[in-house]
Amino acid sequence: MHRNIVFQQDNVRAHTARYTQQFLEQSNVQVLPWPALSPDLNPIEHLWDYLHRRLDCEDHQPQNAEDLEHSLLHWNAIPRHFYRL
Repeated sequence: MHRNIVFQQDNVRAHTARYTQQFLEQSNVQVLPWPALSPDLNPIEHLWDYLHRRLDCEDHQPQNAEDLEHSLLHWNAIPRHFYRL
């Protein structure tokens, strides 16, 4: 259906399991080669780290999904270098 898509994943054990690899091959999913032990190469990892650190600084820690959404939506200022190409 989407022939030009390349799937990106890190080398987490569940992603490299034989069953997972076989499924991706049988499904003709093109996977981006990923160096071992290099999750820091994935740009989203830096954003997750930033968001986690911001949440740790909150006076009121989110207790549920609604609290978390409220915190994330009201920050207004995630530095551009986290999402700019």
